[in-house]
This record gives sequence, C-alpha cells and structure tokens, in this order.
Amino acid sequence: MGVNPFVWLVVQLIDLVLLAVFVSFVLSLLIQFGIVNRYHPIVSRVNNVLDRVLDPIFSRVRGLIPAIGGIDFSPLIVILGLQFLQRAIIFYTA
Repeated sequence: MGVNPFVWLVVQLIDLVLLAVFVSFVLSLLIQFGIVNRYHPIVSRVNNVLDRVLDPIFSRVRGLIPAIGGIDFSPLIVILGLQFLQRAIIFYTA
C-alpha cells in the first residue's frame, strides 16, 4: 500500500525542523565555547535565521519549563515532542 503524500510531507517537514533544532544547538555550543566567532558574517546569518525560525517554538516551551540551573532544556523538549508527534502520525496512518 502506498504512503499518503500529505503524511509524507508532514513527516519530512518535522525532519527538517528537527535538523534545524540540532544545528541550532550545535552552533550555540560552538559559539559558547569560543570555537566559532559569532560575529563572522556567515555564522551570524545562520544564527539569525535559526533564531527567527525556532524562537517561536522555543519561547512556548520556555514558558512552560523555565531554565533549570541556567541550562535551557527547550531544544531537548522540542526534539522529544517532535519525534513523538512524528511517530504518532506514522503509527496512526499506517
């Protein structure tokens, strides 16, 4: 039986957001540890785009779960939530 194209598109979009969250997390670590210069034009653009795309998602999670001990767990919560959503979509449409 074939896969519904709408379900496939939604799953691919969730994968894209998951990739963006992962890249944002890694980039923030590289900036924080001084490995990457945050003022470099390419790094600055990538960081700004990721912030604009992901900040609405992260801010909602931060409203529910604040930083604990100065550590922001919103990317982890977003990753877990998106993976749960993705697997639920796949499970209930199969």
